[in-house]
Amino acid sequence: MGRNKYIWLGTHKLFDAFTFAFEETDAGWIWFHAYHFDRHTSTSIVECSPETWKGLGFDELGPDESIAHLEKIFEPYFDGHSLINQMHHLGKTPWLNFRHISNENWYHDNIVLMGDAAHTTHFTIGSGTKLALEDAIGLAGKLHEHKDLQTTLEAHQEERRAALLRLQSAARDSARWFENVQRYIDQEAIQFAYSLRERRQGKTSPEEIPWHYHPHLPTRGIAALRRLRRRLRRWRRSARRELRAGR
Repeated sequence: MGRNKYIWLGTHKLFDAFTFAFEETDAGWIWFHAYHFDRHTSTSIVECSPETWKGLGFDELGPDESIAHLEKIFEPYFDGHSLINQMHHLGKTPWLNFRHISNENWYHDNIVLMGDAAHTTHFTIGSGTKLALEDAIGLAGKLHEHKDLQTTLEAHQEERRAALLRLQSAARDSARWFENVQRYIDQEAIQFAYSLRERRQGKTSPEEIPWHYHPHLPTRGIAALRRLRRRLRRWRRSARRELRAGR
């Protein structure tokens, strides 16, 4: 079981990019992961430590009070849009701890586990649906390759288990980073952003993350600045050639 508490919600606020937002409260830090879901809604997953969760009273609040409290905390990000609790009609506030699932066997007789039923990857890397579809595609391929069902299922399990090793390791490292947010949160903004980006690499202390070796990190995603850097590099190369020719 993962240490942090999380709740899977929705909102009619349409985020145009995957968004992390961290807010400090009297009980500690709480944050959300939000991304565009369809034409009308976005997914918003709120996460925090169990100490913060209890300190904010979520262990005692009902569904409506919990949602209202979260809307107040994250008000600057949702532009007046409310949060959607899909379990509201059941009278539940679905706070959970993430379950790290790894099965010794993924099949029994002619029943095959796929996706999160067979193997979970932490929601902070966002690959659950993709992996379930890849499991199904892989099984279909093996069914065409082999006539014997037992051989088919053994080959499928072996192939998919091997394909998931690196991603599952990255997912565990990502989950561990969020369980230790307090170790990084006081860094300078650029250093913190780089730490967040590099969280899948298994580096557990701020000292292990050499963000200062990446001076152009904040501008890498901006096309105009990438073009400017290319022009500067060409100008430098040209200047060096002219200097050598003059000598």
